[in-house]
Amino acid sequence: MKTEALLRLLGGIDWSPASGDEPARLGRKPAVLLATAAANGARGVSRERLAAMLYPGQDAHSGAAALRQCLHHLRKSLGPADASIDAGIGRIAIRREFTDVDAFERAAARGDAASLALAARLYQGDFAEGIDPDDDEITRWIEAERLRLRALAQDVLGRLAACETNPQTNEVAVGLAHRLLARDPVHEGCYRSLMLLLERAGMSAEALRAYERCKTVLREQIGIEPSAETAALARRIWNAARAAGASETQAGAAVRPGSSESVSIGTVLAHAPAAAAADHCLRAWNLFTQFSAKTNRQARIEVETALGIAPSDVTALVLLGWTHFFDWIAGWVDDPRQSYLHCCEQARRAFAVPGERASPHQLQAKLMLWTRRHDEALEHARKAVAIEPTYGYAHFNLADVLSYCGKHDEALDHIRYAMAIEPVEFGVFKTIEAFALFLSGFNQQARESVESALTRNPGYPWAHGLKAAIDSELGNFEAARAAAKLARSLCPRMGVGFDGDYWPLLRQVDRDRLSGAWARIGEQSLGEARAEIVQLRPARRRNAHAPPAADEST
Repeated sequence: MKTEALLRLLGGIDWSPASGDEPARLGRKPAVLLATAAANGARGVSRERLAAMLYPGQDAHSGAAALRQCLHHLRKSLGPADASIDAGIGRIAIRREFTDVDAFERAAARGDAASLALAARLYQGDFAEGIDPDDDEITRWIEAERLRLRALAQDVLGRLAACETNPQTNEVAVGLAHRLLARDPVHEGCYRSLMLLLERAGMSAEALRAYERCKTVLREQIGIEPSAETAALARRIWNAARAAGASETQAGAAVRPGSSESVSIGTVLAHAPAAAAADHCLRAWNLFTQFSAKTNRQARIEVETALGIAPSDVTALVLLGWTHFFDWIAGWVDDPRQSYLHCCEQARRAFAVPGERASPHQLQAKLMLWTRRHDEALEHARKAVAIEPTYGYAHFNLADVLSYCGKHDEALDHIRYAMAIEPVEFGVFKTIEAFALFLSGFNQQARESVESALTRNPGYPWAHGLKAAIDSELGNFEAARAAAKLARSLCPRMGVGFDGDYWPLLRQVDRDRLSGAWARIGEQSLGEARAEIVQLRPARRRNAHAPPAADEST
């Protein structure tokens, strides 16, 4: 069996036409017919039953005729791949040997490392993904096949994590773990496998971040804690990372060189040189991600305590910088200018610690974004992704900068990749997706994304502010005014939040849209922040990678 079967059913429905052209798109009924027949294996489904399910309300003769027409369209669309269809007089089935499902099952059954890696590559997603039949019985058949094949993929992942693999196979297995968790985020066994694979790759920080995601998901979705087995694995990885070096510098080196020390739970646990510092940073992160004035102050107290234990810990320095950054842009303090200076100082201290890390570049990118240094903001954001290409928050920050620079398609690519890596996030990813969609003119999709963001984080002021603009353009003025009022209550400076001068990097056309959207609901720009933002714009430096000094803002 070749690596890619002619008819692919895992991760959607696709096939390879002999001409090499793009395959024709299946209509809904032909796609459901194909998935239903494939879900029932070699035995297939009787024509009579298929006609009754696909064409309810029609008499037997009309239903049979409609089914024949549907089968004709299916064969025509598949081209040479129609060899996979076994259409007898009484039944319709799919010849599994012509599908990736068969290749996947055979590879999984062989069980050696190479075969398991092949199975992992073949499993690109759920069976017949995207098919949503109207008939309950068809839905049950397809869902049962999805669950069966997903369970087999989870077993493949577990066996790959347990056996010795080369770096390429390890990477394939990590990709499979992320695909499985995106569809079944409460599968604890997948988290354990992912942790083992990441540790094997020298990515202890990523492994511990996966454990923290596991804890968050299990608590939020089903109200339980990770099992003793999963917790023990996390402790072993944590202890191994700490044992890799006795000093703070050595503790940082216990993680793969060049890996991110970004503001994240897993990274906090992996890089803090003492358990006490890690505990304070973990509490700080949980408070910080609630994005309110009160929790931001509480987070700062925790991270300052951590820095008292580990003064040069980059994770803590950057997290402290983020708390000052949000005080600055949200107006949660009496003197935002002073918060800006504190943020610059933490960025400077983080860059001064030896070693190249993503997190200082992420913070620096946002500082430059909000002081209108477009090219340098993009340079730092791209640098963070280059250092840690599999870290969701690095892609999120790059998407944020790109969206302000008018590169909306590229921003959407990065934010969706971030969401695939970090399916459990705090609404900020979805807000940036909504922002890029809105600026691209896709208002309805933007509204769906921002509502998803607010479901995840009802207190996120920037999501409320963006919702106000989206609802305004959609003509939902009452909803827009309510969202704007709530945004201002959560973020005092949101009154200028969509003013053309306050958003620093937007193209003129985007500034006009946002300003106009708020003006239509009676939310005129306050303007108090304009002079302040201009004052905070430092002079352009020759070295784009050097962090700003604290006195550069004057």
